[in-house]
This record gives sequence, C-alpha cells and structure tokens, in this order.
Amino acid sequence: MGVTVREKVRGSGIWWVFASEGGRRKSKRLGSKKAADQFADRVRVQLADGDLRVFEPPAPPAPVVAVPTFGAFASRWLERHAASGGRHGSHAIFASAITHHLRPYFADRALSTISPSLIEDFISHLRTRGSVRYPGKGLSEVSVQSIVAVLGRVLRFAVREKAIAASPMGDVEFGQRRRISPDPDPFLPAEIRKIIAAARELDMDAAVLFELWARTGARAGEITALRPMDLDYDAGTVWIRQTYSRGRVGPTKTAKSTRRISFGCPILEDVADWRPRPEVAAAMSTRLRQLKRVGLDPSGPLFISPGGTAWSSSSVSLIWRRALARAGVRFRVGEVLRHSMASILLARSAPVTFVARQGGWSSAVVLLSVYAAWIEQGADAAAPQGHPDRADAGQTP
Repeated sequence: MGVTVREKVRGSGIWWVFASEGGRRKSKRLGSKKAADQFADRVRVQLADGDLRVFEPPAPPAPVVAVPTFGAFASRWLERHAASGGRHGSHAIFASAITHHLRPYFADRALSTISPSLIEDFISHLRTRGSVRYPGKGLSEVSVQSIVAVLGRVLRFAVREKAIAASPMGDVEFGQRRRISPDPDPFLPAEIRKIIAAARELDMDAAVLFELWARTGARAGEITALRPMDLDYDAGTVWIRQTYSRGRVGPTKTAKSTRRISFGCPILEDVADWRPRPEVAAAMSTRLRQLKRVGLDPSGPLFISPGGTAWSSSSVSLIWRRALARAGVRFRVGEVLRHSMASILLARSAPVTFVARQGGWSSAVVLLSVYAAWIEQGADAAAPQGHPDRADAGQTP
C-alpha cells in the first residue's frame, strides 16, 4: 500500500496524488501541494480501513430529468384525444381552450408548481378579463366552467402519467358558481307559422328546413346533417344518425340521440291532440320532395344552401334572423324550435317518454325538471274545471 504526492512536471505547480494497493493504482490531479497533501491523508485513512472505493470508476453523473411543463402535457393530452377518435366538435372545444386560454396563462410553468391558489387566480382572470374576442371583458360562467374542465382533464392525465402525485383541482375552493338556467322561452304555434311564412319569401328551402326542425325537435346540427336516404316519406319519419358541426359530419351527441322519429307532429296547428297526423306528414313529405336545391348523391346533405354546400350554423343563423325580423316575431335563437316542440306537445298531454325520444333527450328527468309548467298545462287541459288535479284547484275564478 502506498500513497505519494508529487509533481508530474517539476516546477509546474500542479500536484498529483498516487495511490496503489494490491496491484491497483489510482491517480488524481489536485491544484496546490496543500490540497494534494490533505487528499492524500484521507486516502491513507480509507485504505487503512480497507475502503477501496478510491480505486472504483467514478459514478456516472445523474441524468438530467426535464421538469414536465403544463404546455407540453396539454399538447400530449390533446394529441391523444385526437387519436382516440373522439367527437370532432369536442376536440375543437378542447383545442380552443388550450390554445387561447390555458397555454397562454400557464405557459411553460412546471406542472408541480400549479397550485389550487394559482388555479383560483386563473378562474378570476377568466371571469374578469378572459375574453379573447373582446379584450378586457370577462367570459360567461358556462365558458369558464368549460375551460376549467379541460384544465382538470390535463391535470388528471398528468397524474396518470406520474408527472405529478395528485391533481390540485380537488382543493380549488371557488372553481364553479351555481348556474341558473333560464326558463324555456318557446314559440307559440302562431309565431312558428309566421316565421316559416316569412322564410318562404326569403328562401323556400330554408322554410322547409325550419318547418322540419320545428316538427321533429331535432338539434340544429342534426337537421343540417340529414341526407335524403334518412327520410321515409311514406311513413312520415326521419332517421337521426349524425350531426353536422364546424364543417364536419360526426356522430350524434349521445347514443340515445340516434333515433327514428316522426315529422308529422302537429306543432304548427292549433289543435288539442299531440299525436302525429298522417295529413301533416303527407304535406311535409310533399314539401321535402319539392326542395329547389337537390344534390345528386343520396348520401349527401338533404338541405343545400344557396352556396351549393351544406348549411353551416352561421348561414342558418343569418337567414333565421332575417325571417324573424320579417315576421315581426321577438328574437330567440333557432334552437328554441326544439324547446317549442317539447312545450307544445307536453301542454297537449303527450307522454314524456314520447317527447324525450322525439327530441333525443337522454332522460325524461330533463323534461320533468325543465318543462314541468307545460306538463301542468296538459294536466289542466285534460281535467275539467274545478277538478282537484288541476293546478288552479281551490282558486276563486
């Protein structure tokens, strides 16, 4: 055993420590002689104790682990969602939330530094000045909750990938406000007749689209996605099997939204009965057969816009606004036709299950909670004056 200290090159001022033990040698370059002497003393003590680590190869440096950032993980999650075959409309909403709100705010912040307090600050930012279209203005509560939901999805993905131990979303104290849904504001049959009459003066095909929309209670995207092959003119029914959104055709909103329904419901007629009528279906079939703009492909769109393509949401909205203005009817969005179908049929004592299937609602519970007033109207219409089941029982006329 031997430990020596010397200069390799005399007068260089660079000192080395040389150690040998059992035929094994090791050398280490030190700066000054003092430093070399101190190191040599430590090596002598180690060798005396049988510690031969001085002769082991140096341990490799610890790998540099990149700290995962929110932006990188959000991009990975979005790519996985696109590859999973999810709904195109949902993917577009997620991408918009990440691109316009989440990534600009959290940027390259490490996932481990995203705390409940930071998320609460982000929510306050969205509510007060989060609008991209109108700088300085806040977003609606519906938009805020949608964006925060995407944030929660990304953080859950990070937990699953073991980038963070737990998601901070569970400790956010004011992530949501109670949403107060406005009561439905449906059209009356007379108002729908006025709108369709006004639409005929603007575009005959648009008028047929609006009438089919009102009689079926379908969603806007379901109506514009219809194909000639989806119609059964003799039976007066239509298959709802897809939806058109953001320029693309995709699946319906839910599994129960795929349905075969009647377009013979007397929504425009001032009658007491709710049941589909053969004469109404026959008249509707005639108008559908007489569409001015017809495609050559039966799998193409049933309703074709003046531009020669399927009706987009913006083009439908534009002619809808013009029709209401011409008809002198108070403005409500076109989707209210869906609520109008439900309220009119329920007020005529239609079974809740029939209305739920007609409109493609996932559960009759929605109808019972939102349209209870029209169900009461139907019960009042069925019960004679003074009957205990009437809502106005016990009231003095």
